[in-house]
Amino acid sequence: MTIKVTIKRHVQHGKEAKLNALLIELRSRSLRRSGYLSGETLVSAADPSLHLVIGTWSNMDDWKSWENHPDRRELIAKINDLLVSAAEVEVWSQRGPT
Repeated sequence: MTIKVTIKRHVQHGKEAKLNALLIELRSRSLRRSGYLSGETLVSAADPSLHLVIGTWSNMDDWKSWENHPDRRELIAKINDLLVSAAEVEVWSQRGPT
């Protein structure tokens, strides 16, 4: 089942460009991973320090494999150094009518 992963980050003032560069690198590495379908990064219109990444994955196993991969962990450590608070990660799946 296809899933969407949302990651909300609140970056330190003045560190937005550095975060953007790291997110581009992270997405570049994601593209080579099995199950990665698409991704986008949004910036809050009201607060440019708030960033939302939405990634689409084929299934939970593919996401979990990438979430724990050393390539990702290396970049996430650099990203976390730029944040005001811990990133908020949520996984979403599509459900039909009940």
